[in-house]
This record gives sequence, structure tokens and C-alpha cells, in this order.
Amino acid sequence: RAALREALAEAAAGGQERSRLLKSHGPFWVRQFATGAEGTVCPQLDETLRLVGATRMVVGHTQVDEGRVKVRCGGKMLMADTIISKNGYPECWRDGSMRKEGCAASRSYVEVRNGSAFAVMLTKVREDGTAEHMEETPIPIGEMLKQEL
Repeated sequence: RAALREALAEAAAGGQERSRLLKSHGPFWVRQFATGAEGTVCPQLDETLRLVGATRMVVGHTQVDEGRVKVRCGGKMLMADTIISKNGYPECWRDGSMRKEGCAASRSYVEVRNGSAFAVMLTKVREDGTAEHMEETPIPIGEMLKQEL
């Protein structure tokens, strides 16, 4: 773990590790946890979390086409890219976009409070951009993970 932390610090500072860790072929851009089958992904995720000393992973930049935070591997991985950018993906914000484009965007986020985690989606927004109505879905995180929150 110490070696990984040192490599990350060097990469962040622009050192030699930058190309290995932060570029497109490095571990921060691997999409296999988001796209693989649970039976394959979850054991690999468990090993990765063990190696870096973590208990869960939140993933962005791999879109969840349904516009909702997606839970994988019993809550150890949360896919949180719900295509929130209207400018980047306007087609996903249009009525009927799931049927027409295969995507549905939403204003969603992950919230952790009082030992529990929630996927929050703004379902109705006022003209000024403030939330008028929100939908909260509890995220199953398992007893081991819950104790850490």
C-alpha cells in the first residue's frame, strides 16, 4: 500500500509514474468493474479493494444509461455517472431518450449520512434550479461497510 501511495503522489506531481497510472491505459480508467459479469467482477473488486486498503469504490466516467446510481457487488461498488451533463449529452435529457437513444439522464448523486448511504435523484426541479422533489433509494452496503460509515 505504501508503494502505491508513493506512486500516486509522484503521478499527481507529474513524475514518471504519471503515464503508468493516470493515462488511458492505467488503472484509473479501467472499465472492467463496470461492464463485466458480477461473478467475475466481484472477486476482482474484492482483491483490488484489499490491495489498496479500501472497502468500497465509487466510479464515475462510465455512464449508467438508466440515469440512476447503480450498485454492484453488494454495495462495494457504486456507479455514479448518471449523465448529469446536459451540455455533453443533450440527447439523454430529451423525452423518450431511453427508447430513442438508449440513455436517460438525471440529476443524481450518492449521499452518505448517519451510517447509511443513499442514491438521491432530483425528480422535479424548479426554474431556479433548486430541488422541488427528490427520490432517495437506500443503498445496500452490508454490515461490514456500514460499521465504517
